[in-house]
Amino acid sequence: IYLIATNYILGFDDELKDSKKYSSYFLLSVNEKNEKIYLNYFIRSFRIIKEDLKYISNFVHTSKMGERDIAVLYGNLINLSKEDYLDKSLQIFDNNIVGFRQILKNRNEIVLKLKLKDIEKPILLSSFGEGINRYIAIICAIWASKDGYLFIDEIENGIHYTNYPKLWKLIFDISKEANCQIFAATHSKECIEAFNNENKNNEGLYLEFYRNQKTGLINIKDRDNEQLEYALLNNGEFRGE
Repeated sequence: IYLIATNYILGFDDELKDSKKYSSYFLLSVNEKNEKIYLNYFIRSFRIIKEDLKYISNFVHTSKMGERDIAVLYGNLINLSKEDYLDKSLQIFDNNIVGFRQILKNRNEIVLKLKLKDIEKPILLSSFGEGINRYIAIICAIWASKDGYLFIDEIENGIHYTNYPKLWKLIFDISKEANCQIFAATHSKECIEAFNNENKNNEGLYLEFYRNQKTGLINIKDRDNEQLEYALLNNGEFRGE
């Protein structure tokens, strides 16, 4: 798991949508200068991949994920027989939740609902806050990226800071079981602290992007658990500005 902190935008380049290259990118903004780093190049910087090797990757945007997209990701859970895993994971955040339900309303429409304790009929997912939507999206996306990669933009969005520790524990556990390499971006100090508290064994790595004043190139600085903890405790500079 890689946690990324800098001024950035994750986006999609329409000019490359028909090409064989992955068209999602990081738009890095450092010292008022912008530079695109495409995700396929970014991946290759951390793991050697043969040019002809096909790999799975998914992308969770900063905004609330649409129910159709969640339904597609959930289909991968069904194929992996991991529906119960999602239900148990959701109960960690809210013990009033019994489970997630995907209902076919008609031939062209799928409705997502949550079954709650002491309520006979499932409730529309859209009736709940953005946090539950994001939990489901992230959990489903990790399993959908089994043996591949997942990129999550502003991972903390919509999630209350008190739930960051639960979220990171879940991400570390699922990513190992699914053999999924995760790149998550955040600007939240509380989210970084929760990540580092869960990363005692250095199974993840904190990355910070910065522009070298002499060369003009964007470099990456990494911190392990001990280094990041020192920076956090001593009010050091640990997030790109």
